[in-house]
Amino acid sequence: MKINKIKKSFLPFLLNLITSTFLSHAFFKLSFNDWIYDEFQIYKNIENTTLDNYPFYLESPLFFIIKKIFSIENVDVYLLFVYLFFNFCIFLICLNINFLGPYGPIFFFSGWLVTCSWFLGYVDILSALLLVIISKWILLNDKNIFIWTFLFLLLAFNHFGIFIFSIISFLFLSDNKYKKKLIYSSFVGGFVASILKNWYLNYINFSGRGRFRILFNQNILDDATGFISDYLPSLIWSGFLGCIFILILIILTKEYKFSQKYIFSSFVALLGTGIVVDSSRIFSILLIPTIVSLIYELSKYNFVKPYSEKILIILIIVSTFVVQERHVFGYVRNISPNLENESVYNFLARIVNSVMKNIWV
Repeated sequence: MKINKIKKSFLPFLLNLITSTFLSHAFFKLSFNDWIYDEFQIYKNIENTTLDNYPFYLESPLFFIIKKIFSIENVDVYLLFVYLFFNFCIFLICLNINFLGPYGPIFFFSGWLVTCSWFLGYVDILSALLLVIISKWILLNDKNIFIWTFLFLLLAFNHFGIFIFSIISFLFLSDNKYKKKLIYSSFVGGFVASILKNWYLNYINFSGRGRFRILFNQNILDDATGFISDYLPSLIWSGFLGCIFILILIILTKEYKFSQKYIFSSFVALLGTGIVVDSSRIFSILLIPTIVSLIYELSKYNFVKPYSEKILIILIIVSTFVVQERHVFGYVRNISPNLENESVYNFLARIVNSVMKNIWV
């Protein structure tokens, strides 16, 4: 019995892993963000030097902590850790969407994987992992408030902007009987995260402008709203990709009272996108709770005709491959905007050649 149970859970996990690896490495293609070398130098010097300019991304401490814990002093080692951390998070995401059963691979045909693949070195992959885990606990009606609080603490500490807007999305998507627990656990987690974040910022002598302060710089709000209105169709596609057809199915076949939670949570993601002026990164990450919930609903959906489900899944996959990414970063892009540095693939080849130079003939 145990062997059969392991096989039953292992096969969906393996399919999730194969799908995510193919899409991220071969179809979307990985790239380090263009500022990753500068970021590493800042992380090296920040404890001993007062900077003239403090980039706002220093508010998110993930890779500073990784560098600190592992005492990384070489940029190649740092890049390798960034790449391995991405794959480790993908591995954990594959495990945590196992509850979706055979529908799990559909999750990777959405925009968050494009974002995380194109911006290696950003904290988006950890936000994606935490949002997946929280979504799972909420959908499976887990009642352990300590786990909820801890997960929200990590999410807020990693990226407070995503934390704020994802809480609103979760409130729309969750059952009424869990809303009080959701509000309480997110408030406590966010409060503790704020204390830890302030301690961290004081530790690195941060004196720059945070994400919310930058939002109120001259022309930022004007540009943000203009960016959304100018590129709305591409922005929506960049977040959902083929999974947009699940939303369309639910809207067309379910009562508005039921489908409105998915519509409103999508609007929340659009609102949160206003934090970033020229990128659909935030939108694709904030859509994760909505997409996980949509796929969970699809797994329970009662199709009148059996072939209808197959047509929908084919449509999700084929449309993603045919239309491809429509990522908005200044303008609509089909390839990564981060192409100035050495490619991930050349980097890995160089590392392997360096390690194996005395072994290979």
